Amino acid sequence: MERQEESWSTFRLTRRQKHCWRKGWSDWLRYVPPAILAALVAPAALAPQGRLEVGTHTWAVLAGVIFAWRTRSVLWTILGGIAAFWLLKMLGV
Repeated sequence: MERQEESWSTFRLTRRQKHCWRKGWSDWLRYVPPAILAALVAPAALAPQGRLEVGTHTWAVLAGVIFAWRTRSVLWTILGGIAAFWLLKMLGV
């Protein structure tokens, strides 16, 4: 019985270790929304027919990337990309 208690004690984490683990995990999780957004938007916008096409969609994606870089907000990235797309569409690009 004593031996079993010793083995469990090796798996215990101190409060400091738990904090470091949680902090590292939450730092990593902040990259999930932009990664999902990029995975959904990039193929549909850059290669709608299965091959790379340069057009209105490409320029709107570039504008969205610039919005993402400057604002670091998923909401503003989406709104900026949509606004750029409609503006380019009205200009006939």
